[in-house]
Amino acid sequence: MSTIQMQDFASMPASPISSRQTQPSAQALSPVAFKTFVQVLTKTSSKTEKAPLLTSGALSTEDFFADISSFVRTLTPSSPAAEAIGVTTAENAFQGFWAAIKAAERFEQAKKIHDRGGMVESRIDEVRGIFQSVGGLNFLGYRTLMIPAILYNVDTSIQATSSLGLSAYILGMVGTVAFLMFYLMIGAWAGYSLAELLSFKADMKAHESEKLLDFLARKVVADPKIKLQKLFTENNAGKIVAFKEKLTRIALSKFASCFLQWQKELIQKGELSEKPLTKKKVKEICKTLFVSKERETRELLRSSNSKLLTDWGLTTLELIGLKLEQMRIQAKKEAKFSRVTNGDCTEAVKKALKGGLRERLKEEDPFVKEAAQTELSELKGKIVSENTKNQWIHSALIAIAILGVASVIIGFVLLNPAGAIALAVITLLLVTGMMAVDRYMMLEGWKKGKAPGQYDKIFIIVICLVMIAALAVSIGVTLGFQLLLLPMILSCGVGGVNLALGALSYYQLTQKEKDWRESHPDLQRFKILLDSIAQDAELNAEATALFKKLSKEDRLAIRKKYSELNSKGECHLRQEKYKQWNIHNDFERFYLMHEIYEDSLDETESLLMLSAMKKSVKFFWEKWAETQDPEDCKRALKLQSALERVKQKQRADLPRFFCEWVKDDEIYNRLKKEIWYVVKRQESVADLNHVVSEVIKDRMNTLPIATEQAERAQIAPLIRRVCKMDAA
Repeated sequence: MSTIQMQDFASMPASPISSRQTQPSAQALSPVAFKTFVQVLTKTSSKTEKAPLLTSGALSTEDFFADISSFVRTLTPSSPAAEAIGVTTAENAFQGFWAAIKAAERFEQAKKIHDRGGMVESRIDEVRGIFQSVGGLNFLGYRTLMIPAILYNVDTSIQATSSLGLSAYILGMVGTVAFLMFYLMIGAWAGYSLAELLSFKADMKAHESEKLLDFLARKVVADPKIKLQKLFTENNAGKIVAFKEKLTRIALSKFASCFLQWQKELIQKGELSEKPLTKKKVKEICKTLFVSKERETRELLRSSNSKLLTDWGLTTLELIGLKLEQMRIQAKKEAKFSRVTNGDCTEAVKKALKGGLRERLKEEDPFVKEAAQTELSELKGKIVSENTKNQWIHSALIAIAILGVASVIIGFVLLNPAGAIALAVITLLLVTGMMAVDRYMMLEGWKKGKAPGQYDKIFIIVICLVMIAALAVSIGVTLGFQLLLLPMILSCGVGGVNLALGALSYYQLTQKEKDWRESHPDLQRFKILLDSIAQDAELNAEATALFKKLSKEDRLAIRKKYSELNSKGECHLRQEKYKQWNIHNDFERFYLMHEIYEDSLDETESLLMLSAMKKSVKFFWEKWAETQDPEDCKRALKLQSALERVKQKQRADLPRFFCEWVKDDEIYNRLKKEIWYVVKRQESVADLNHVVSEVIKDRMNTLPIATEQAERAQIAPLIRRVCKMDAA
């Protein structure tokens, strides 16, 4: 494509261009396609919590099965019954395979965001899983062969001459070596993770309370302005140019990758007959396209990036590259912080920063500062607690790894009676340690509030069936060959305990699943509850609690529908008292005055007032986080001061705050909007039921097409035009 053709791309016609054409058509490129093209790449992907396939509630139950079996077998001599019940060891084949798959997924995620720590951790864990799986498979064969070998007194040592004995020896040896490597990898993985945990603990301890939040902010939040400020402060023209070129490359590479993926899908569907473009060609076209569309794309991004556009004069491509790089660094920071604490702590820090905790700690108002210090103290306690808990877990894993390696080496080297005693003692310590860790992981997996695994209960059923099959073999062999009953009795005891544990686990996972459904309701379920309540009544506690459990998307849709119906005059206040207050369309003012000056609202109404204030405070803190406008920070602090006094029932200063709110249209209008919404939602079940019905109806009338598919459908004409233009 020539330079002239690329520069005139924005006005190219939809049909292929003849080689005889010297001037492009004046037909403009579809703004919808181009706008979607930009927004798809720069939007922040929503974090929907997907149910995992399996969780530790099921996987650790199987581990606990194996621990119990191993503990009993350590105390008893080898027998066909014991070998049969020892099949639980073979389930390491699946456990290791699954661990390796999950570790490989973590590695790819870490590689994508350049998280070296995550790449090292996941790669070690992947190798650990592979050795565990190999060991499990070999011991499955070993225990299967050992049953006939014991029954017919076949030698299974290194001097074995029969194929049965030699096969059992080889499988046992390979399995033992694999588990030796498994324990070494556990030690390496736990050691690496513990080093990260201790390093974070030392860093956190080095920061005093007033610096703690800044430290946490650096650990969790990626701020692109820091890099820009450093570059422009140094005033090194070469570094600035290199950095901007890097941002452009990042943007173009991302656009080209997605563009080629969409192009591939169009070709597969038979909707694109032109010659596919190369990545290099797509980059050239996109670069020219953005130059020609600079003003339009800057407008698309101006709202949330005005400071970056004006203070540093970034081009659109540079700004998009900066945002993509920020998203990568943000993901990297969150991954690293979650490894040394957990995901909940990461979200808690982000929420605190977004809620203006840094600004509230600096505020002179004693009510605001005291509440902020309490919040910081609670946040610190949560982080320290999780970090300490993780340290204990990884320390225990290191101890298990040491004991595991020692048991294997002693089993190889010391074949005398003293060695046998030492081996038994170390094995008992090893199994006891594994039981403690696996029990903890199992109980954590049973906890309510966490997403259940899609196949957790099926997994429990499968391992119980394996246990029943092992018991059948144990009983059958013992009775069929008239062997001693004691090993069979012990095996049945192990099997009975494990089956009881499986039943308990199944029950706990069922309760967890039930709790998850109850805490994640949909609109249909919420409407069923509303239908069962008297329509002329206020919203009761049960309905209010269920409403709060709806997804953010559902709650925002309900709020939007309320606003829409109110603008059409279809959502009037129903209570006579509220109607009187609304004679001059100023219901919210009277509501505020009755709360602040007269303290005459009932308990429910006061709680609604508190809710409205919380929503307003949240609105201005989030706005401040986005715009960094000092006025938004002042408004948030004003509302925060009043909110803390309302919480502590210190009402003396509230009239002063009311006067300040009335003078500030931003604060006053936001408060009025929040008061109307929370009061209206509470006062009439019938109106809320109607609103929910309308939201459901709107969704049913929406074409069932995924957002991503819709975006690609809009971009498809752009892709076709680019390919046709290049072919011409």
